[in-house]
Amino acid sequence: MAKENLEAASERLQKALDQLQSTVDGVFDKVERELSGSAAEKASLHDERENFEARLHEVEEKYADLHAVAQTVSNRLTAICKKARNILDG
Repeated sequence: MAKENLEAASERLQKALDQLQSTVDGVFDKVERELSGSAAEKASLHDERENFEARLHEVEEKYADLHAVAQTVSNRLTAICKKARNILDG
């Protein structure tokens, strides 16, 4: 009888260990999938950031060019206004 109880307990223990192993495997699989997705998402975000940085650099260069042109136009308009005043004051 004690041997039968010991065998039954051993079977229950083995069953519990199998269930535990199955649960642990499932958790590891889930973590692997999430980490893999996180790595892919991180790489994608890194690429997107580099793309935005490149675009920002282009926009900053265009802004600098436009600012220089606007400054030139402003200087010419100021000069024309002075000439016009001189002519009108005459």
